[in-house]
Amino acid sequence: MLDRADLEQDFRSQGDTVLEKLTEWVEVKGDRLCLYYGEQDQAYTFQRFNQICNRVANGLAGLGVKKGDRVSVLSKNAFVTTVTMFAAWKLGALYCPINNNYKGDLLAYIINDTSPKVLLADWQFIASLNAIKDAIGQHPQLLIHQPEPEAHDYDPTVTIAPDEDFSVSWMSALLESSEEDPDVNVKDTDLANIIYTSGTTGNPKGVVQNHKWIHNYNYYGLKLAHPDNVIYNDLPLYHVGGALMNVAGAVWAGSCLALWDRFSSEDFWRRIRKSGATHALLVDTMINWLMDAPPSAEDRNHSLKAVNMTPLPSNHNEVARRFGIAFVNCGYGSTELGVGFVGMIDELGEEYPKPAKWERGYTRKQVRALHAQMASTESLISGLSPVKKGFMGTLAPLVEVKVVDDADNKVAPGTPGQVAFRHKLPDMMFREYFNKPIETQSAMREGWFYASDVISYDEEGIYYFEDRKQGFIRVRGENVSATTVEQQIQDHPAISRCAVVGVPAKQGDEQDIAAFLVLKQAGDITVDEIDYWLRENLPKFMRPKYLRIVDALPITPTFKVEKYKLEQLLIAELSNGVLA
Repeated sequence: MLDRADLEQDFRSQGDTVLEKLTEWVEVKGDRLCLYYGEQDQAYTFQRFNQICNRVANGLAGLGVKKGDRVSVLSKNAFVTTVTMFAAWKLGALYCPINNNYKGDLLAYIINDTSPKVLLADWQFIASLNAIKDAIGQHPQLLIHQPEPEAHDYDPTVTIAPDEDFSVSWMSALLESSEEDPDVNVKDTDLANIIYTSGTTGNPKGVVQNHKWIHNYNYYGLKLAHPDNVIYNDLPLYHVGGALMNVAGAVWAGSCLALWDRFSSEDFWRRIRKSGATHALLVDTMINWLMDAPPSAEDRNHSLKAVNMTPLPSNHNEVARRFGIAFVNCGYGSTELGVGFVGMIDELGEEYPKPAKWERGYTRKQVRALHAQMASTESLISGLSPVKKGFMGTLAPLVEVKVVDDADNKVAPGTPGQVAFRHKLPDMMFREYFNKPIETQSAMREGWFYASDVISYDEEGIYYFEDRKQGFIRVRGENVSATTVEQQIQDHPAISRCAVVGVPAKQGDEQDIAAFLVLKQAGDITVDEIDYWLRENLPKFMRPKYLRIVDALPITPTFKVEKYKLEQLLIAELSNGVLA
């Protein structure tokens, strides 16, 4: 491991911002492939990608966007989102993506909280925006992406026009702007993003990050990056894994980015072969869907050699052996911190199960050596032996850690405790929870960030994930706040109280949502009617799979709901064969 002075020098050697690196790649290899957008089968060199980003940046400047302003993005089109993200950065503005599943009160809350100068939205979201126009305090300039008829995301059934209360511009017009660089001085300490993450006690919180945070998040990955790598992404760009690790990380490394709008289990391997992708990030649900497909002689006929699986599923080696994936990267990261722990599993040893034509980039021996330079040797383990549940590896190079009890005393090895981090170099942690000083002060204490996770560690300095400290439910790769779902459900006029819990999903290591409801008047409404109402008012990933109407919720003497009793009740019910 590097000492602090050498660490800072090595960190600086990678460049200060992704914009600086993009400019460098345009100069030294401008005609090399930067981005392949699979939805449209379109390829962009570094030079062409940079020119398009400049056009949008200059167009945004024409709409009044300047350094420090916020640009919100509500789009399913990954290419449009990526270009807008880089364009905002080029102006020194903040990229503020919105979960495109949000609607109604949640959507209005995010827009009001961010108060963006410009809101880029797909044409298909105009109806949702019109519906909440009276709930938005200050209407942003609305920038609309309207696909051409031949585009993959064109929908002829969407015909609703923006409400006259909105001031409207068109993305197509911005693309006619100048290709010259806007020449704004953007430093690594300048603010870059507001990324919303699920709150455990209320509405989502906007995590404010600077450009140095993006570098911090990618530092370890950049050490293992090779210019011949192709980074595959179909993750949503309103989370850091897709936008800032895969997309920004690929551009920073000078690798190629293979981009799709969303995951498809049926098309995943064709996409990998088509793009020559070498690296991908897979969340739990995606892995389950890939494994559900019947085994095929083509399972190992592809270029993918390393995947990130966080959290690490129990069947990681089975997945790797079936699909011929040499390395599985795991660890721990968050929207506030960046990367806390890093681990690598050498799944196949010296076995070479795939055709030689797919070999590119670093050899396996080189990958192992590069990882060893960045992390403890204990963080590189063999997948051929059992891996303890919750394995996250060892401490990441840029952070210090402590695991503490409720009195903030460090716990002994093997004892679960809350995890807290601080960085070895300055200005890397998130800046604040936007507009939430109390929550910021609660999470950041004396330079330490206290995460809402419980972990443990052993004598060798290997760390293991144990549980969420507060009410997160992990659903389809999303951290869902139980409190947020409860607040939405209790908006129904027939519901008096509710409690939302997570129960183990039938497949994988994630959870399903269950809601227990107390009605104001017995018999006023049925479960089916509530379910229909929830479909209209909650994003799909936040909807309870199980709904139960009960007479009362179990509570403690201090009137806290005993959610563990509800979990036990439903798990027992499901184990007896009750499916609905």
